[in-house]
Amino acid sequence: MNKKQKNRIFVWINVIIICLLIIAKTYQEKTKKEDISLEIRSLSLVYPEADGFSEKKGSPPHYEVYAINEKGEKKLVGLCFLSTDFAPDIRGYAGKIRILIGMNNKGQVKGIKILSHNETPSYVQTLQEPVFTDQFKKLDHKSEFKLGRDLDGITRATISSQAVVSAVEKSIKLAANKFFNLEVKQKISFEWKDIYKNYNIYIITLFFVLAIYFYLNGIRYGRYFILTGAILYFGFLELNYISIISLINIFTGRIPDIVSSLSWYFLFVLTFITTMLWGRIYCGWICPFGAIQELLGKISPFHVKILNDDEKKARLIKYYLLILIVGAVFVTGNIGFTNYEPFNTIFSLRGEIIFFAFLIFLLITSFFIFRFWCRYLCGVGAFLSLLSNFSIFPLKAKKNCDLCRKCEAICPLEICSVDEDIFIEKGECIQCNLCREQCKEKVIKN
Repeated sequence: MNKKQKNRIFVWINVIIICLLIIAKTYQEKTKKEDISLEIRSLSLVYPEADGFSEKKGSPPHYEVYAINEKGEKKLVGLCFLSTDFAPDIRGYAGKIRILIGMNNKGQVKGIKILSHNETPSYVQTLQEPVFTDQFKKLDHKSEFKLGRDLDGITRATISSQAVVSAVEKSIKLAANKFFNLEVKQKISFEWKDIYKNYNIYIITLFFVLAIYFYLNGIRYGRYFILTGAILYFGFLELNYISIISLINIFTGRIPDIVSSLSWYFLFVLTFITTMLWGRIYCGWICPFGAIQELLGKISPFHVKILNDDEKKARLIKYYLLILIVGAVFVTGNIGFTNYEPFNTIFSLRGEIIFFAFLIFLLITSFFIFRFWCRYLCGVGAFLSLLSNFSIFPLKAKKNCDLCRKCEAICPLEICSVDEDIFIEKGECIQCNLCREQCKEKVIKN
């Protein structure tokens, strides 16, 4: 490449960057105007008894709420404010939840409305309904805001429910103290000793310990025991799994609150550690949707193998999707681009018709093509695949291979090939152990 070509490429790269920045700026300005408009329209919904509202002012910014007496005089009776202005550090599963709160001068909640959030819509749909939001009207600055006692949470939306409750509580108590000099009792912040009281971390640890034990010792029945347990526990019971949303949260700094998301943090840390040590243990043993696909493939009498070159090209789709989604979120700030994943649809049984149609398509293809979603479309799989290329103890062939090709024939992902030696694409390997089990010479090891 000559100097002229390099200069041309450099210019085009800069032009593209400038265009992306202009688009991002325009999108942000448009979104900001829409947010302010929605905020103003919603004031009367969170404080219906008000006779008037001031413009937004003060620090933290807020709206003053007025009542007009018989003489026509205005009297300050309360405030309306955003949780993101008063409690900006509190986050849900996928970032900040923007809540408009109405409070009177006695510290009593008059109403709340969730204006926007980055959570998966089907996952937190009930959080926006009166059955949840109306509960706050019975609380004030002295309340403890305890889920399960003062408030009923949303089943299988614990992280999001707790985030809303924590944001409203912190905002109410700060506003009551700062603007009306009301005495508030501050809640004791998270302490590390509280970790030991969270039984989910023991269950998650046990899953990984057993998975590693069965994996290193080549116990096949143990793997299907773990996969079945993962569907029930991580899928339907806890809705706790690594998704593209959680990865982008990390990439973009939208880190969930540690108190309400402790189990997720634990799962992510163990996934990262095991991937760096052995490879994609999470994908092959713990992921609940991967487990469903694999078990469907096991009971299916139909198995389609794709030509090697076409299969390799198709595998690249998940990497392109990962790059496109991360780029789109960075440019627009809209986490909604991640909502193509089927996890919440199948495990929460909520979502729009198009998502259920996509889910059915994926389940049907899993009957014919082993782990179709994992192989070609999963952004998490793409990320962990890149990470596992640096794993310390991947499956690899030792000496004395007799080139029987049994490992190549049995590999369900078609990533094991035999020529003069055995080659396993460790980035794509999900550590299913089938190749090692078939190797009579025992040359495939960690």
